[in-house]
Amino acid sequence: MEKIIQLAKGKGLILSIDSKSRSTLWYDTSANQRGKFLEEFIITSNLLIMNEATDIPTFETTRGQSWIDLTLCNNILAQKTSGWTCSEEESCAEHKILFFDIEAVEVSGNAQQYPGKCCFTNTDDWVTFVDKLAMNLLANFNCRNCPNDLTKCDEELSNTVKQCSDTGETMHKFPSAVTAACKAAFKVSRPSKRATKERSVPWWTSELTILHKKALALR
Repeated sequence: MEKIIQLAKGKGLILSIDSKSRSTLWYDTSANQRGKFLEEFIITSNLLIMNEATDIPTFETTRGQSWIDLTLCNNILAQKTSGWTCSEEESCAEHKILFFDIEAVEVSGNAQQYPGKCCFTNTDDWVTFVDKLAMNLLANFNCRNCPNDLTKCDEELSNTVKQCSDTGETMHKFPSAVTAACKAAFKVSRPSKRATKERSVPWWTSELTILHKKALALR
């Protein structure tokens, strides 16, 4: 988190984290050593806790419950963030869904162009996208309903997802369905040449590039 705070210096920052730390400072019913360390870090980093008192635990299993999920922000967004709540609706995970509102902020400066693939959307193609998305989701979750009846599709998907035991596999099926629907319905731009030259992982450095080239030359 220290690196994230440094990168966001002078900008608005919100962190939603699974802290695995307990403290009455964020309205948990007990405290542990990790919680004390995190308390000190939050204070010294000038972060503010957006969590509000609630009877609904943010994390709950058959073994117990706790309030370990935190929403933190810096002074820049403190006055623009409100309405923090912990939802009771199904999240398909042991952690609950956290909601909060952020007031629109005017941003000045040069816009950065996204280097990856982009979809050009328009109203005419939106119907095709919805139909393709419904078909893909039904296929991914082995549902039998007709995609023309979106209400029944939604009900069957909801019931199927609730019965899934592998959360990771379940969550992977949703973005894959959206991506396939976008490709089928919208015009997709290719990544720029500059994007293909970008390092693929954040820890890759120019020194590693040089060493990699030397290793290839010695083969």
